[in-house]
Amino acid sequence: MRKKLKKIKNFIGNFKIIQNVSSYISGNISVFCYHQVLKDSDFENISRPNNDLSISTSIFEQQIKFLKENYKIIEPKDLLEIKKFEKKDKLIVITFDDGYLDNLINALPILKKYQVKATIFVTTGFINDKNIPWWIELWNVLNSTQNFSLKSLDKDLSLINANKKKIYDLLSKKFFYLKTSSQSELMKEIKKENNYIEKKNKNRIFLNEEEIKLLSEIPLISLGAHTHMHENLNILNYNESEKEIKNSKNELENIINKSVDIFAYPYGRINTFGDKEIEILKESKFKLAFTTKFENYKNQSNYLIPRMSLGITNNNYSVRDKVNGLDSLINKIL
Repeated sequence: MRKKLKKIKNFIGNFKIIQNVSSYISGNISVFCYHQVLKDSDFENISRPNNDLSISTSIFEQQIKFLKENYKIIEPKDLLEIKKFEKKDKLIVITFDDGYLDNLINALPILKKYQVKATIFVTTGFINDKNIPWWIELWNVLNSTQNFSLKSLDKDLSLINANKKKIYDLLSKKFFYLKTSSQSELMKEIKKENNYIEKKNKNRIFLNEEEIKLLSEIPLISLGAHTHMHENLNILNYNESEKEIKNSKNELENIINKSVDIFAYPYGRINTFGDKEIEILKESKFKLAFTTKFENYKNQSNYLIPRMSLGITNNNYSVRDKVNGLDSLINKIL
């Protein structure tokens, strides 16, 4: 059914009148969000719980080439001066979340090749792998055992142990609503119960300080804050949320010796932040903040800028439909 709907959408998206109507309703600005950009061989051979947060270099290049050849790619600060662009312009902003090392190694050469501007939102607690996020550690543990167990979960996992993705999804919901300290305790429990042994000489996952400084000196790249420990800000009190936001800003500014005034909410969904975060961002002199609400940017608050993800399944037709607002329009109707 989904494939059939996709074919229908791609077909009607070819018509100019549909493109014009959907653009008029949804807006002419699209902000796209990436996470990891993996070499094709790694993408094919390394297991992951889902493909939503990663893309192969070949598909990434295909998307960047298409966007560059057909639309005007701008940087976040341009959103503050949107009147300088013509109303007919289709404007694109490219962003990356978390600060993965592969953004430098795999994505940057492609961005340079097509002279495309992009922004990397850095989670400062992950710099140089000082802390590894729960979603990576959880998947590593799941891949290390055939009979995963967690007594405190009070749920029989024997029936779904063959499907590690189901266990991952089940535990993700638990981690999502825990503060960092509680996440760490739960992860220790999981590792201990499943006799997990950390791998030695493992490859680094996140950028280090020198690489971040290098990126800050590249004209195509701008850097933004993504909190310190990637917490669900909505479950934190005011002081905790303020610390998460301000620590990330201060640490990043100290590394690059430049002002940081753009921000992306961890997870980015509407249930992961609230009015208190917007107040903190304003007090901290942030000018723009990005969500992951699935729609184009049109007249929303500067602190509620929506973003759409691009992944391995998005060909030129689906990228076009996102830019024209057809995807977000259908998403609102269904």
